[in-house]
Amino acid sequence: MSEARTGVSTARPDTEGKLAARVAEQLEEEIVTAGWPVGRVIGSESDLLSRVKVSRAVFREAVRILEHHDVAYMRRGPGGGLVVKAPDSAAAVRASALYLGYRNATWEQVFEARVALELQCVELATRQIDEEGIALLRATLERENEVQQTGLLGTNDLHTALARISGNPAFELFIDVLTRLSVGGRSMTRTARAAGEVSEGHAKIVDAVVSGDVALARHHMRVHLDHIFDSLRAQAEPPGPRLLAHRQIGPDVSEPHDKRGDPLGASDDTTGRPGRDSAAIFRDPFT
Repeated sequence: MSEARTGVSTARPDTEGKLAARVAEQLEEEIVTAGWPVGRVIGSESDLLSRVKVSRAVFREAVRILEHHDVAYMRRGPGGGLVVKAPDSAAAVRASALYLGYRNATWEQVFEARVALELQCVELATRQIDEEGIALLRATLERENEVQQTGLLGTNDLHTALARISGNPAFELFIDVLTRLSVGGRSMTRTARAAGEVSEGHAKIVDAVVSGDVALARHHMRVHLDHIFDSLRAQAEPPGPRLLAHRQIGPDVSEPHDKRGDPLGASDDTTGRPGRDSAAIFRDPFT
């Protein structure tokens, strides 16, 4: 049956990818326009196929793109369909690690950017703290104490909580990304002294924020970040985006390379390298 009679695009294989990307973009725009309704089914496969008017193969490739972007996923069975999901900042961390690794950014440079954002963020949070924000900070400190009792050094939850209180979603995202990148996915060595310094530093920051003292909040945040910087610098293995990118895609790509654009090998070659279990994983290594 012809495309003219069915109204369905029968794109050639070499254009199916571009068509799928356009369909994915169209569905993303619909989700954004609807206010990003997490958990809502925006249509069954048959309903959406009739709307976007592409082949089933192209539509399913578009869905794969949406799933890869953490925008939506296809739920099978009764009541199923394309379900809107909340994006995960981990995708931004991976993309940032790759880009900064490509630009040969050092962990010190990433940490410098983190410090600038953290100081601005704690200032905003202090200026507009309310009872709900105070409760969030107190609960965050309590959870951190529980985490330390399990043998871990602590968490970054206080930093993300302050970003949330600041009321700026960009701070929430970028502080989360820069916090993960600046430590390269690693934790500082836990000792009783280190754990105590983290708890004390966080408690002083919270007390200053709750009291509304902007200057003191910035001071305690700076002291705390300086301590983290010194601890990371003392580690034998440098942290940062290069290390995180190395773990994501392997040394062939993350290490300095003077011939960008050169092929690293065919699919059959690269799937046999460490960390590559199948062709499917090779094609979509970040899922």
